Amino acid sequence: MEKRRHKRLNCTESCQLHLNDLIYHATLLNISFQGLLVHCNSIPPDSIRTGNKCGVLFSNAMNSGEFDCEVVRVEAGDIALQLMGID
Repeated sequence: MEKRRHKRLNCTESCQLHLNDLIYHATLLNISFQGLLVHCNSIPPDSIRTGNKCGVLFSNAMNSGEFDCEVVRVEAGDIALQLMGID
């Protein structure tokens, strides 16, 4: 059984990943109190690393938001991000 500190909410929202002064279209796959999982195939593998700082922007008919994040894991287009400023 998987032991996580915070429950994750699955979703498939379009978002933008702001990394190294570039904007990439991505899909938000899930969100928790401390982090996000996004999927993006368009980022060259050598341009994203654990520890990189980035921003994630999303908006839909009801909400919009931008989050400062740090990359904690990269696997086959999936990027795990920790939300910054949340303890």
